[in-house]
Amino acid sequence: SLSCNTNRSQQQQQQQQQQQQQPQQQQQQLQQQQQQQQQQQQQQQQQLQ
Repeated sequence: SLSCNTNRSQQQQQQQQQQQQQPQQQQQQLQQQQQQQQQQQQQQQQQLQ
């Protein structure tokens, strides 16, 4: 029964870690999107000139 308990606790810890990591990933994606938009704007300006 001891081994069962340790397994459960490990799984819970892993889940918590994953949940914590997710918002960070979302933030990174947002930043990437913003960067892409900025690049597009710059390209458009260059074409206009």
